[in-house]
Amino acid sequence: MNRYIVVLLAAVIMFVRGGISDSAAATVDVVLLQNATCVRTTAAPNTCTFTFPGVLGEGVLHITSGDATGGHRVSAAVIRLNGVLVVGPESFSQQIGTITQPLTIGATNTLTVEMRGAPGSRLSLQVVEPITADAAAVFGPDGGVIEVVEPGSAILGLAITIPAGALAEQSLITIAGVSEPVDLDSEREEWIALPGFSVICTGTLHAPATIHYPVSDTNRDGILDGTAFDLAQFFFYKRSEGWSHYLQLNARYEPEASELVADALGFSTYNIISRRWKLDTTVYFAIESLPTSAYYDYWSLRLALHQAFQMWEDQALDNRLVFVETPLGSAHVDVVVRTSDLCAEYGASTEECAAAAIAEDPFDFRGPRWIKLNQPGAFTNFPYLWVSEDEPWPVVVPPAPDKAGWSYLPAQVIFAHEISHILGVSFDEDKGYPCTDYTKTNPDISSTPCRQDQMRPLTKLSATDIDRIRGHYGLAKAIVVDYTDSAGRKWADLTTTPKVSWNDLSAVCSRDGSTPCSGSVGGLDLTGWVWATLDQVRELFYESGVPAGALDGYGASYSERNATWASLFLGWFTPNYVESTRAAVFGWSATKDIYDRGAHAPFIINYFSSTGWDTADLQDIEEYTGSAPNFGVWLFRR
Repeated sequence: MNRYIVVLLAAVIMFVRGGISDSAAATVDVVLLQNATCVRTTAAPNTCTFTFPGVLGEGVLHITSGDATGGHRVSAAVIRLNGVLVVGPESFSQQIGTITQPLTIGATNTLTVEMRGAPGSRLSLQVVEPITADAAAVFGPDGGVIEVVEPGSAILGLAITIPAGALAEQSLITIAGVSEPVDLDSEREEWIALPGFSVICTGTLHAPATIHYPVSDTNRDGILDGTAFDLAQFFFYKRSEGWSHYLQLNARYEPEASELVADALGFSTYNIISRRWKLDTTVYFAIESLPTSAYYDYWSLRLALHQAFQMWEDQALDNRLVFVETPLGSAHVDVVVRTSDLCAEYGASTEECAAAAIAEDPFDFRGPRWIKLNQPGAFTNFPYLWVSEDEPWPVVVPPAPDKAGWSYLPAQVIFAHEISHILGVSFDEDKGYPCTDYTKTNPDISSTPCRQDQMRPLTKLSATDIDRIRGHYGLAKAIVVDYTDSAGRKWADLTTTPKVSWNDLSAVCSRDGSTPCSGSVGGLDLTGWVWATLDQVRELFYESGVPAGALDGYGASYSERNATWASLFLGWFTPNYVESTRAAVFGWSATKDIYDRGAHAPFIINYFSSTGWDTADLQDIEEYTGSAPNFGVWLFRR
């Protein structure tokens, strides 16, 4: 059984086997030193000194004596490279205008010019070196762009933008294509690897450079041409020179430019890969016996891990990928607990640890550092899912939500996020955890952890998470269950229901509150779902704690400040309407207005502050033909 090793901090760290071999690369002539001018002064023989980067090998020094008119030529000079004489005084005279001299170039070079001619005479110098690479150039503090333009290159069009100020000194940057053996479990995984490349920079980056990797997406549908792979789910895997692993860099897809873009603070070898487990297979995971700790309980952590795996199985993958626990030594994924100082354990550099963004005191301020679960990688040996022993990793269901209350994220929420990487998917920074999307829209709650009253149910993934996973695995978009009521009705997440008019829905759904819909609308199959009546939605509102009788009667509405039922309801259901001060969930019911003006669209609004009037409303009437991008449908199934 093939196994994979990976460690995730904020980036993924991947241990690899197999070597890297250069692909066929062109030779490019690189100007290492350009427009260097030395002028003879009136003092004793003066010396000019120039430094430049290079690659160990042979190059050429081009010397121009005098100015463009042939005047001010040098009669005598001594030129040394790295202390070695390369051009003596006998090479100069008033009759010689240019000199070409072979050089042996090092990684760092110092060129000294001792001027012995008449005052005012001058030399202009240029050093050129042929370098085996697909692209190479020298950059300084002004920055610039290096691009592969060789027609035969496998990485044609690859470009790197160096921002101004990123380099403090003249630095040589080279790009060369590479190939990396892919060693995945072909029985359980499928993947695609794009041509890899290596970047070498002789200087140190003080600000991130941006890598632009061209891809083929002719019709701009976000799918790599000729494949079924979503371009948003490719990763840049960067080899760490300090460890035998790869750091996983999230790549963002820019459809207008048809390129994958990633930021890098430092360069190395990169592989560009998208991978996923094959559906209808079983992935085995094992949990290491945990050491004694004052912070966490083994059985609680184990329960959280099982819950997190099951969330993806049930809610996103239709149980077509199953994770099963097995003893250590026979798993595809190993879960282990380690001390938090992973950097010290593996000897990573300060820069690498900083790039991995290891968090300080993220949850309860007891543990000094933490390590998240990690992703198994493409072309690696088996994944370790590392968990810090310095954090409690609680499995807790928050009490009745308190608008003033905060909570660190429970273990299953963190694990669910990390398992998404095991599944081969990346997430935007502001959607990195299964918290409600509107947690990120209010400036008062803009950071993780989430406030209890605005946290996703602890066993419920967001629609964003589910859509991305299903898309990556080639599964059609689906309506997701948000809440199961006391009568056993499984209510849909309204953000995943069709965004269509009432008339469109009535064409495929019965309005009696019991007969299932039959057919598709708005690109979603509603077969098996029941369109809820106004009375059924009223019962659902009461279940959240709206005072009994408050919504009885036609077109009732009830408001209350700092209502517990409002924040509870917005914990059950993902909001499909969000503003800076409030969030709401609303959608079509199957019930017409008695005056036939339109149909009822019940809603609940929850204000983030204690001064807003939280509202449950059954009286909202919308025209039959109306629809909105965030307008949902009250659906349930049994």
